[in-house]
Amino acid sequence: MDPYLSAYTALVFNWLRQGGFKIPSQVEKKLDEYLETLLRRDTLPDFYQKSMAFDVRAVILAALAEKGRVTRDDLERQARHVPEMSLFGRLTS
Repeated sequence: MDPYLSAYTALVFNWLRQGGFKIPSQVEKKLDEYLETLLRRDTLPDFYQKSMAFDVRAVILAALAEKGRVTRDDLERQARHVPEMSLFGRLTS
C-alpha cells in the first residue's frame, strides 16, 4: 500500500460520507487500521524523507481526526515536527 494514497483516500471517504455516500465499512476499517499503524509506528517506506513522513502523518491525522480516532499523544508527536514539514503538510494539519 502507498501511505500517501491511503491517507488521501481516507480523506476522500470522509468527504464522500459528508456528501451522503455510503463507504463499505470493512474497507474503511482496514484502511483506518493501516493508517493508525503508520501514524503510531515508524513503518513508512525507506525512501521517505523526514519531511515527507511528517506530511503524510499530517494527512493521516486530518483523516482520522474527523472520526475521533486521534489521541492527544498523536497530536503532540506531530506538533514537534511542524517546523520540518512542507507547506502542504502544514496546510493539511
